[in-house]
Amino acid sequence: MTGSLSPRQLRIGYLMQNGAPDLSQISGPQLHTLAVINGLIKLGHTVRAVGFQKDRLGWSDDLQEWSPPRYGFTKRRWFRYVESLLRRIQYELKIPFLGLFDSLHYADACHHHLDGFDVLYERHGYMGFGGLIAARWLGVPVVLELNGNIIREIDERGLSIPPLQRRIGMWITIQTLKSADRVVVVSEALRQTLIHEYGIPTGKVSVVLNGVNIELFSQPHDHDAIRSRHGLPSDPIVTFVGSFEPWHGVDLLVSSFEQVRQRHPDSQLVIVGDGSGKDKAVSRANDLGLGDRVRFLGRLPQDQVAAVLSISRVLVAPYPFESGDIVGTPLKIMEYMAAGKGIVASTAPIHERIEDGVTGLRVAQANEKALADGIVKLLENDELCASLGGNAFRQAQTYSWDHVSAELANIFMEVLGHASETAQAQPGSVRLENS
Repeated sequence: MTGSLSPRQLRIGYLMQNGAPDLSQISGPQLHTLAVINGLIKLGHTVRAVGFQKDRLGWSDDLQEWSPPRYGFTKRRWFRYVESLLRRIQYELKIPFLGLFDSLHYADACHHHLDGFDVLYERHGYMGFGGLIAARWLGVPVVLELNGNIIREIDERGLSIPPLQRRIGMWITIQTLKSADRVVVVSEALRQTLIHEYGIPTGKVSVVLNGVNIELFSQPHDHDAIRSRHGLPSDPIVTFVGSFEPWHGVDLLVSSFEQVRQRHPDSQLVIVGDGSGKDKAVSRANDLGLGDRVRFLGRLPQDQVAAVLSISRVLVAPYPFESGDIVGTPLKIMEYMAAGKGIVASTAPIHERIEDGVTGLRVAQANEKALADGIVKLLENDELCASLGGNAFRQAQTYSWDHVSAELANIFMEVLGHASETAQAQPGSVRLENS
């Protein structure tokens, strides 16, 4: 965490070149992006987003209306000719993809629409270095936000990438991180990975944990109305919130719940979220004879997620991997804690916010029996469940999005202070004007 600095209203360019979340569709990345931008605006800063929405690049000052970008040299005839020629040569000779022209187009758009801004803040994606180029053209610092190990994510999704292409992509991604003025990550485990495995200088990596809407997840609800809306019985409910990515462990949870049902036949598993692995999880539940006891609610708005958590007895985070660097501290952990419920989380490093026996139970990852035992322990002990939930709720009060935004603003001020010192030491530096 950074120290408190003198307040100053900043003009912040929020960048999303690669892997930008669809801001019209509910997801963890969407919630995080909106919360960060709105939090910075709430503090009095000006934020302009430049990124891809619906597969089209645009810019927006309110995240509602997106305007097409203006370009400079990348739309000139000579550039288009060179680009077309080199792309054809690349295709014909099967030369690995470098992302150069994509990043140059993106940098050109940022150069036009973010002139006069103080700092660029990018939700960083694989092989995206247009923001870094734009920052150097504009003469301003760039801070990269990394929410997971994007290199490992590609491997875990099973994407088929030729070895040479993978090495090039990894090199470009790491060099971009090294060249940034600061990298913000959402867990200590990810920070250690960047430092020790990828060689990012220690002083360049800051940890800013994910946040949560405290009021939304702690407000009272009409439990009967919630059960009626989703067709849920009054039986004890075990709930998971998240996507169906391989690292979230939904298949493990469904398999584990068979053991829970053997000991607690009245229990119900509720899964909130969606993703490409949903069909596989549904099939697994049916194969185990759990079809009537496992409910898949799909994506829900945040207020409905909070409502479902309020009627749940136990909340689970079964992340099965031994390494915790593929994702940062999950949003669901913060939401679970704010809901004040009993939590069962794996011992993976990404669940470092959960202290075993204090704010939840930690169980061995990738272990169906251990996960089932943890769930059953809370189902059978109301007093323990209430105690852990109360402790988690009290700790969650320090994880508000206002706190996250304030930390980010302090980091921007630190980076700007360093950039100012560097500029004074190099009086001959030149800032490019718009093309």
